[in-house]
Amino acid sequence: MASAYNLYSLLVSYTKTQVCIAACEMNLFDILQDGPKTVGEISEIVDADTDRTEHILNACVGMELLEKIQDTDGEGCLFRNTPDSNKHLTSSSPLSMRPLFVGMGRTDYHLVGNLFHAVKEGNSQIPRTFGKRNYFDDLYRDSNEMKGFMSEMHSYSSVFMRELVSLFDLSPYTKVCDLGGCTGALGYALTANYSKMTLTVLDLPDVIALADQFKSIDPKSEKVTFIASDFFEDPLPQSDLFVLSNIIHDWSEDRIALLLTKAYNALDTGGAIFIIEALYDDDKTGPVTTAAICMMMMAWFEGGKQRSAYEMTQLLEKHGFGDVEVKRSGSVFDAILAKKM
Repeated sequence: MASAYNLYSLLVSYTKTQVCIAACEMNLFDILQDGPKTVGEISEIVDADTDRTEHILNACVGMELLEKIQDTDGEGCLFRNTPDSNKHLTSSSPLSMRPLFVGMGRTDYHLVGNLFHAVKEGNSQIPRTFGKRNYFDDLYRDSNEMKGFMSEMHSYSSVFMRELVSLFDLSPYTKVCDLGGCTGALGYALTANYSKMTLTVLDLPDVIALADQFKSIDPKSEKVTFIASDFFEDPLPQSDLFVLSNIIHDWSEDRIALLLTKAYNALDTGGAIFIIEALYDDDKTGPVTTAAICMMMMAWFEGGKQRSAYEMTQLLEKHGFGDVEVKRSGSVFDAILAKKM
């Protein structure tokens, strides 16, 4: 039951998001990576008001992002990272989610602030939020902004996607193409998991130009190559498996139809398509994380939305695919494998 207390807690829950974002932008978790520090030490390093820094730190403790311990010298309290914060919120961790907090704090957070207009108007809120009709054109022109965006995508793949590559047995597929594969993080995970697999990452030229800065140290990364291309405009390479990770939810029905048709035609006989998306339950009332992603997609893109497993199955079958299998990860994203019939 939605009591007044629960409703008010829901109303102010956006401040929790802002605490996480502020802590990441202040580099608090990086500062505490090497060991505990006092409020005074931290506020001096970040050049911030001491009293208000302490409030942010205490809020992080309450949210279980930091731990508060007694100074052994009896000089008050020290703050230190939790193991999960060291793992996911420090810049140097290979499983860092810091780029997600910083990047989404600068874009998605503000876009979803215009969710009312997205629902009323049925269109992207980029012009209303940023005053730019060609937001991505501007993004691609600024290499620093582009690298920040790619860091977000790399974080998604490194933290959430790696576990999905083993949900299905993909060993029969050796010639794989990851459409919109960005930094290649998912491709590196796939080739590390399947010894006979070679993989091509296909993405826009500005993305490919920076992808080498995210190269995996895994020796199997040599089996991942990159092609600069627009998957809507250019021919797709002949493959026996196409990977579409968080691609379907960006586009309108006509663009999805074009992409699925092109993928189907470029697949070898016996080929398949491997899709990663956050899927709704069949009644579309959950999971809550999927609903949240859907709200972001509606604010970002003209046709952006999440779908249920049933809707994805119908979509794939409409474009000639069959033997559609859906596997839930129990985390944020799920996996679908469908075969060319």
